[in-house]
Amino acid sequence: MTVPADMQIGPYRVIDRIGAGGMAEVYKASHQGSEGLERLVALKRVIPSYAREPDIRTMFIDEARLLARLTHPYIVQIHELHPGDGGPWMVTEYIHGSDLRTLMAQADGGLPIDVGLRIGLDIAEALAYAHARRGDDGKRLGVVHRDLKPSNVMVREDGVVKLLDFGVAKAHHKVHQTRVGAIKGSLGYFAPEQIKDAHRLDHRADIFGLGILLYEALCGEHPFAPLDGPAVVMRIMQNDFLSPRAHRPELPASIDALVTACLALDPDDRPQTMEGIAETLADAMTRPLTFARLAAYVREVVPPSTLRAALPGFGTDAGLDVAGVGADEPRIRLAMPRLESLDLDPADITSSMEGDPDGPDEPRYDSLDIDGADPTALMAAPTHERGAAPPTTTQISPRTSPS
Repeated sequence: MTVPADMQIGPYRVIDRIGAGGMAEVYKASHQGSEGLERLVALKRVIPSYAREPDIRTMFIDEARLLARLTHPYIVQIHELHPGDGGPWMVTEYIHGSDLRTLMAQADGGLPIDVGLRIGLDIAEALAYAHARRGDDGKRLGVVHRDLKPSNVMVREDGVVKLLDFGVAKAHHKVHQTRVGAIKGSLGYFAPEQIKDAHRLDHRADIFGLGILLYEALCGEHPFAPLDGPAVVMRIMQNDFLSPRAHRPELPASIDALVTACLALDPDDRPQTMEGIAETLADAMTRPLTFARLAAYVREVVPPSTLRAALPGFGTDAGLDVAGVGADEPRIRLAMPRLESLDLDPADITSSMEGDPDGPDEPRYDSLDIDGADPTALMAAPTHERGAAPPTTTQISPRTSPS
């Protein structure tokens, strides 16, 4: 049941529901403090029909616990996990602005280079912090975002970049862990190791994801486009993309080299730290872009009526909603066509994706993302219970540079 406007949830007065997806919904609310202090917040909760599922509740609390440990100006901030009827509410800062997907849609052939570099730099700074974050015991938390995509990056109306959605992040302290066979991430934004050896991935998977974001932002298209199901995954596994300068010759050589290196198939061949990537991006910016100038660009290209709260891609992208389907509903399954064309053992992928029939029960749900209409929504690998989809016959043609 939708929460009505003006309903009080502790110190929070609901203003409006601003989005809902497969399993979660988000409300704009006003926090009413003492002495008349008031601020806008976002309230996120699991949809009541799913709130009794132990796996979903655990994932929701895991996301809140992780966000509470990540205090950085370029990462969305959590205020508290507020108890309420039907389950807890995650209270976060209210972000109003444009997501990166919307900004890219307004640009022809890529964002202005200084804008793309500044947004990339801020994402790299946020991830460098998350990757290096340590717990009270001094040990690294082992955070890997795993779901970098344009709809999970917001540029606030004052020019501040915010990285969103750590709902499928990997971290050592999380109670809910991905079972072998369940691939976490978004179609077209997987690092190769998320497909081939997902249980062993590390922070370098995010370096691959950042490479895709930089490529899209600066070149105006996805390096492995189109996002056409299993075929795009095969192109990722074949490392089949054109160099950034093939699309945009005016890009600095250092950026062409950086993005190409980030997209290396082998994690050992990529830059090894986000700190190093941030340094390269900063060095390539001949004129630093201020918050004010980035905010002015957002206002110029995005009509005020379309600025929205931090809802990653919700309601803006056409495509299948595969996030949070019910237990009896069909899942999108990842069938690997023509594996013999790859320089790897097909068993490496199929064993990673099919899981262990004798292993623990697989959680039926994969995400608390509210990205309900995003065509890159989260997917589930085939399991012994659901069975595998028949192999696709999609043909994949090698890329050639434009003449």
